[in-house]
Amino acid sequence: MVYLDTHVAIFLYQKDKKLFSKQALEIIEKAESLVISPLAVLEMDYLREIGRLGAPGREIFEYLAGRIGLLLDTERIAAAIDQAAKLSWTRDVFDRLITAQASLTESLLLTKDRKIQENYPKAVW
Repeated sequence: MVYLDTHVAIFLYQKDKKLFSKQALEIIEKAESLVISPLAVLEMDYLREIGRLGAPGREIFEYLAGRIGLLLDTERIAAAIDQAAKLSWTRDVFDRLITAQASLTESLLLTKDRKIQENYPKAVW
């Protein structure tokens, strides 16, 4: 199982492979399952509200679910909130929650975010 950070789902929706590292593309192609947190979908809605994204999060998720089989992990939200409370390396609530949710299953988290990479050992790009 590979979790996708918010921007990774957006990059996939935009269909621009130039935005990905070679390793990231290989991970996406070889993953048994690609998963996104509902918190990432919420973050996409936030980005739309502030004018940085044109489509709603749910639309992006549904497109990717149909196109690449992206799954939504709704089972671990409460546990992710508890886990995120232990992460003090960022004030970004979305980064904390998405990382916490991936960590609950010790899954890879595909992210370009350097701060996440420095603080979550299974973050890759």
